[in-house]
Amino acid sequence: MGRTHSEAVRRLGNVEIAGVASATDDLARTFANQIGVDRYTGDYKTLLADPTIEAVHVCTPNVLHFPISRDALLAGKHVICEKPLATSSAEAQQLVDLAKEKGLANCTFHNLRYYPMCQQIRRMREAGELGEILVVQGTYSQDWLLYDTDWNWRIDTKENGPSRCFADIGTHWCDMIEHTTGLRIKSLCADLATFHTKRKRPKGEIETFAGAFRTALARHAGLLDRREAAGKIRRCHGDLHLRNICLFDSEPRLFDCIEFNDQIASIDVLYDLAFLLMDLWHRGFPQLANLVMNRYLDEADDEDGFILLPFFMAVRAAVRAHVTATQVEEGSADSDKLTAEARSYFDLAQTFLQQTSPRLVAIGGLSGSGKTTIAEALAAHVGAPPGARIIESDRLRKAMHGVPAETRLPNKAYRPDVSERVYRQIAWRAGLILSEGGSVVADAVFDRPVDRDRIERVAADRGIPFAGFWLTADPLVLWRRVQERTSGPSDATVDILSRQMQRDTRPLNWLSIEADRSAAEIATQIQGFVAAATPASGREGALPSASSLSGRRDHAPQRPVP
Repeated sequence: MGRTHSEAVRRLGNVEIAGVASATDDLARTFANQIGVDRYTGDYKTLLADPTIEAVHVCTPNVLHFPISRDALLAGKHVICEKPLATSSAEAQQLVDLAKEKGLANCTFHNLRYYPMCQQIRRMREAGELGEILVVQGTYSQDWLLYDTDWNWRIDTKENGPSRCFADIGTHWCDMIEHTTGLRIKSLCADLATFHTKRKRPKGEIETFAGAFRTALARHAGLLDRREAAGKIRRCHGDLHLRNICLFDSEPRLFDCIEFNDQIASIDVLYDLAFLLMDLWHRGFPQLANLVMNRYLDEADDEDGFILLPFFMAVRAAVRAHVTATQVEEGSADSDKLTAEARSYFDLAQTFLQQTSPRLVAIGGLSGSGKTTIAEALAAHVGAPPGARIIESDRLRKAMHGVPAETRLPNKAYRPDVSERVYRQIAWRAGLILSEGGSVVADAVFDRPVDRDRIERVAADRGIPFAGFWLTADPLVLWRRVQERTSGPSDATVDILSRQMQRDTRPLNWLSIEADRSAAEIATQIQGFVAAATPASGREGALPSASSLSGRRDHAPQRPVP
């Protein structure tokens, strides 16, 4: 498809093809040489950073249409994207709104309207030679995927989206008819039939599986190369799963690392961590996986690699699927159990490879309202596995002062100018992760309007959904919680809480939630509202009013989220 686009662009006579991006540098170089373009790259974002490039043609598998088009629009480039524009109407609406906001072209390809016969019919209709159009009848026939042994990435909804025939083919016919008749299709009545209810999938499944990995690799190739150059490839443990961790003298102890081959053990440090995260996720402990990831990143300050974790976890799961399946092939006595286990790893890898739209969730409230507890219970369920990155003000403040999270800071560390820097850091780190496609849960008091506005703008500027939640509780509950604290990163005291309560800090545009319940209950409720809200232009859609979240109307005034 890229070859077709390059030829069509050059026929215009006044457009220069400035560069080519593909899944890898090698693929990009090969294609660039074929069409006579000097510049090529395996990371499309390097082209988006070039201010001389005015427009981008997107000719990738459907699952990449939305992220690449979104990044291009945010970079100020016009977008010409293969159809469909996105794999969901919500994502397509985001692109439409973003293009309108930026004043940029954002269109898809429907080339049939330019066929000479279609142009002739249109001219006849415009000249009044056809009379009143009452009925239009047509067909679109091709033998692609005719046999039950045929397979392609478009068969897999994870790569192609939920619509196959209509999104890929039917829209061509619809656009052609609208163009020639001047009429608009207002509704659709469909009689659907699947001729091959089952396809011979084994070979095709491997193709789709490998294709999904190639797509993910193409998406991350540039970042992987930059991490290698930055020294992130090191001699690691190499086999860091739960069976190789024990408690020794009440402390976790790693053992049985890969010692026999330095090359195998020399990997990205986050790929080493990903084995443990994948194992926790596979065993049904997503919250622990998210906690381990967040604590590691807190210590390692490796935010730029966060977006790679789902891919790394997928590779780890795929390797386990292969190793386990090999045991079955070698004639293990417990073949049925191992077959099921191999399949579970295979399915898990596919889950990790699914693209998830980034989200920003902010949790605010006075000291003792349970912000951090709720954030940790929620984060595993926001965004792609291992969940959202938690950006916590208390831990960030301690890191900025170069002390462990449990170390108490002096009062001067909480001066207004220091707090301003902390909140700016929260916004900057959130923006970094969101721009790369990751999700964030921001955990801070957020009692100042300027801080709330700043974190909201981080999402709005990137066309990413935002949801703000304000935790409330009876003052006596807050007082008791703060007074009974014995550890943790928070330095809040009852005196600090008293000063907070003297100000009317409750935001009018964040959803107010009663927090005198269990963390699991509150997190589940927030998760449901975040998932159900319809993304639109970087802000949440219709979330319920605050009163519906608590069951206690006297403590939860109506505060709908925009």
